[in-house]
Amino acid sequence: MHMPKASRSTSVPVVTPRRRSSGQATLGDVAARAGVAPITVSRFIRDPRQVSDELRTRIETAVAELEYVPNRIAQGLAGSHSSAVVAIMPSLAHSVFAQTLHVLTQHLQQYGYQILLGNSGYSLAQEEDLLRTFLNWRPAALVLTGHNHTQGTAKLLAQLKVPVIETWDINARSPYFQVGFSHLHAGAAMADYLLDRGYRRVAYVHNCLVEDLRSAERGRGYSRALEKRGERPLIVEARGNTPFEAGGAALCALMRQKRRPDAIFFANDNIATGAVLEAQRQGWRVPDDIAIAGFGGFPIAEQLVPALTTLQPLHQQIGEIAAGIILQHYGQGHGDQMERRVDVGFEIARRESA
Repeated sequence: MHMPKASRSTSVPVVTPRRRSSGQATLGDVAARAGVAPITVSRFIRDPRQVSDELRTRIETAVAELEYVPNRIAQGLAGSHSSAVVAIMPSLAHSVFAQTLHVLTQHLQQYGYQILLGNSGYSLAQEEDLLRTFLNWRPAALVLTGHNHTQGTAKLLAQLKVPVIETWDINARSPYFQVGFSHLHAGAAMADYLLDRGYRRVAYVHNCLVEDLRSAERGRGYSRALEKRGERPLIVEARGNTPFEAGGAALCALMRQKRRPDAIFFANDNIATGAVLEAQRQGWRVPDDIAIAGFGGFPIAEQLVPALTTLQPLHQQIGEIAAGIILQHYGQGHGDQMERRVDVGFEIARRESA
């Protein structure tokens, strides 16, 4: 008796994209779906402009279909750095820093860089903590605010082989790229502006943030300008729960003085705005009874009645030039070679409050 042989079933293997243990698609999955080599996908992730339009379209389609998320940490471990750029700002509430960051991000994203953003809150110790955390990502560059750092931060920066750019400041002793302006000169320029318009008793209101060293530097510039013209400097600190409250309180304190000022230069536009609003509540006319000027070029300055005279940094140029330094370091972008220190200067927006 012959038993029928069992038929051997055959099947065609189905190739499915490999997945990490987490279920996410890999770079190899994207390469297979797009029909290109993995190195081409890697080149696209680092800088989309490095591949042709046709390949870029195919890879973008594969990335979207597979919902691929690049592993930035793995990329950093595979090479000397990742495609992340660290930017540490002293405040995200101030629009001027936000505008610098916006322009910086716009320029870098075109070449595949992503921003890791930290808010130091005007604390040098917090800046160091953020830097220690972000260095785990092996960033391609660092964009910091100012040239003052803790000793710990200085040691970390000295070990790095990537561009370090200090923005919003200029100091000849710094070994790093700098894009900004002299706050000493800025303080002197606003003091001279007010003195040239006939004001003689000019006060400076510094904010209450101990580590806002740039505001203190503007105060030193203001003092030098007054002393040079034979006038006596008067510096007070603004204190309050909010910048508006602090500005109003500082104005009232100064107006109660026996020899009250006829013009006040405030550390920033938010504090100055509080003073303008308080003057209206108290019935003091600006600028007839008291002239008021600020710093920063915040959007609210133009909307006040009277509009606020302010010393306006070129915040967008700072972001654009900082991005250019990073791109040129890696052979990307266009334009002339950047200098190590770029002084973008500042402008005085002459308005009705002074």
